[in-house]
Amino acid sequence: MSFTMLNRDAGAAMTKCAGSLALFIALVPQATAQDLTAFDYEATPLAIEEKSVENHGDIQVRDITYASPKGGAVPAYEAGFQVSPEGSG
Repeated sequence: MSFTMLNRDAGAAMTKCAGSLALFIALVPQATAQDLTAFDYEATPLAIEEKSVENHGDIQVRDITYASPKGGAVPAYEAGFQVSPEGSG
C-alpha cells in the first residue's frame, strides 16, 4: 500500500469524524438560563463539629456532624467517617 493511499484513507476517516461531530452538535439541545435554575440553591455553611477522634496507628478517624440545610445537625456516620493520616498534607 502506498503512502498516498494511506493519506487518502486517513483523510476520509477525518471527514467522517468531523461530519459526525457537526451532526451531534446540531442535534444536542443547548442549555438555556431557565434550564440552569435546577442548580440554584442557597449556600449554607457546613458548620462541621468534631465529636471525637480515635487514633489507629497512623490513621485518625473523626466522628463529625455537619449542618443540615433543613435545620439541625446531621451525624456523619450516616454517610461515613472522616479518615485521614496523621500530620499535615
